[in-house]
Amino acid sequence: MSGIAAVSSSRCRPKHLARYFLRGHRMSKFSHWLRLAILPLISVSICASAAQSSTGASGQSSSNEAEVSRLTAASEQWITDVNSKDVARGIAGMTADAAIIAPDGTQAQGREQLVGYVSKLVATPGFHVEFKPDSVSLSIDGNVGYVTGKSVISFAMPDGQKQTRDGRLLTVWRKSDDGKWLCYLDVVMGNP
Repeated sequence: MSGIAAVSSSRCRPKHLARYFLRGHRMSKFSHWLRLAILPLISVSICASAAQSSTGASGQSSSNEAEVSRLTAASEQWITDVNSKDVARGIAGMTADAAIIAPDGTQAQGREQLVGYVSKLVATPGFHVEFKPDSVSLSIDGNVGYVTGKSVISFAMPDGQKQTRDGRLLTVWRKSDDGKWLCYLDVVMGNP
């Protein structure tokens, strides 16, 4: 399980999570409902992951490690597909009811809105996403996965200068009936 960071149990305290996810002026732009909906989901998920990972790597089954590897590969492939600038490939890695939430709190949900949003992104000159996961976790039943990490989004300004935006990415994944991992929620957070 190299490259996968375990969440320490000290981070399960809600005050630590709230400080981490809601600090800074950019995060304050998230709408009120988003804070109420996402923060509890993240808190429960991270605490469950910490409880599950507190047994140590030796307590995890080989099938769990294999599933984490498959989820990591699906996440990497999804970023590659988005960077291909092929909207259909980028959307194919998402559930039909998936949502993307931008740093300013705007949201695109469902196939039609996602196609429009991703089309605008990939049409941006110089658009490119880099993502380095620092945590990959599974729900206890193994049907939901969470991937967090650092992101760098690059694009060209109208004058041709390259711009980069560092941030954090949280993706929530669901395993389909055929065992394929599909992104259900993509939350892009700017650095405070």
